[in-house]
Amino acid sequence: MSFEALASMSACTINIPCVMALTTIFREPHSFRWTAKIALFCVEMALFFACIMYYIAILLM
Repeated sequence: MSFEALASMSACTINIPCVMALTTIFREPHSFRWTAKIALFCVEMALFFACIMYYIAILLM
């Protein structure tokens, strides 16, 4: 089993879904700064959960 593939799939699932989501986020506060912060937060959380998923999979196997 490929633990890297499992972590990659979880990161892609949690990551920002599309450009339309970013434009909707931008339309609410009308700020590039908030849009960038939210996008960066989503990417960081996706990578964090991918790492957690990777290490849990290693521990269970």
